[in-house]
Amino acid sequence: MTRNTEYRGPVECRELGRFVGQVMDLGGQTPTSLGTSIYGPGRSTWYAFKNGEQDISPTLLATIIREFAPRGDQHRLQEQAKHFLSEAKRARAGKGLPAAVQRPAFPIVVEAVAEVIWGSAESVFVRDTANPRRTGELLAEHLPWDRTIPADLSVRYPIGDTIAGRFVTDRNGTHFTERHGQLSPWHQWVRIYQRGATFRATVSRVTAKGDVFIDLQHGGTSRIVPSQVTGELVKGTQLEVTIRSILPKQRCINVTRSGWSAPAPAPTPTRASSVDLALLAGCPQEGERMWATVTSPRPEKAFILLALDGYPQLPGNSLAMLYHTAMSTPLKEALLGDQVRVGDRLFVEVLLARPDLKRSGKVQVHVREIPEGPVDTALPGSEGNVEDDSPHSGEN
Repeated sequence: MTRNTEYRGPVECRELGRFVGQVMDLGGQTPTSLGTSIYGPGRSTWYAFKNGEQDISPTLLATIIREFAPRGDQHRLQEQAKHFLSEAKRARAGKGLPAAVQRPAFPIVVEAVAEVIWGSAESVFVRDTANPRRTGELLAEHLPWDRTIPADLSVRYPIGDTIAGRFVTDRNGTHFTERHGQLSPWHQWVRIYQRGATFRATVSRVTAKGDVFIDLQHGGTSRIVPSQVTGELVKGTQLEVTIRSILPKQRCINVTRSGWSAPAPAPTPTRASSVDLALLAGCPQEGERMWATVTSPRPEKAFILLALDGYPQLPGNSLAMLYHTAMSTPLKEALLGDQVRVGDRLFVEVLLARPDLKRSGKVQVHVREIPEGPVDTALPGSEGNVEDDSPHSGEN
């Protein structure tokens, strides 16, 4: 059956549209992944370019060639662009059709260093340090793609703190952003960082607690917990890590140091032969942080059973256990008050993962609640790291 389509313009305009699509492909982008960004007003317009319904402006086409194409191919593509633009313009003029779409006057973008003057859990207001008249609001959606979304923005950005970014003025007013024009990398990272794959990484920061933050080979950051640190690691140290899981909605890339394995639990003398260490391959490791879903609150026994994101099927259909001793005070009170419901979401850290000595084929996974975890919400563009005390993302 033939699909009915809208009018797509002269063949020369369709050739220009296909050329635009080829340039976008060079950067691994599609109209859906670009969405509304500095490169255009929305994905529907991108499809209009590709279908020849509208012509892209020369300025915008030159911009995407510069941003997406390999440097060695840019000159050749710019020459091809001139040819396609000229042919499309001539074809439209011959048919009495409108000329190329012009970019709107907005947005107006000003790079600046801003000072936080007021804050709340949902947003902070900042003022340009070079122009006190220029102010704007910074929302969670304006944080960089590789930055966690904290539960309280005013804690991340206290009054008096300074932030480098851009004031963006459009028809809706002025806001401040740290990621204007940045495209979400998560759709690419999901393809690159497959579970079990090994990649190079560079140490970017070491905290007083011993946490090691790293920059991954193809972009993104993560954390190595102190228990996996052997020897002295300083900023700039090169090492290899293995991907444990990647959670785009939480902007989280969990890794473990290559060549490191969790110490096996000391077996009891009477049951040592029943310990099946192979079960650990399907379990999270100590120190991993992730979102979990309540499957069975047990107030009478003061614990909660959880299903872990990234590990939907633990060996033997086991579930993670959160005991009252590892809960925050508000969660304890909610559990005792029978206010914890199936489907509630909690952010947790793995404390223990080992084969169950009493039940063959099952595992024991114990976790603790982290009440200051990131917001459990999808990112703009359907993309979605976990929060420690650092601005970096992707903690393990």
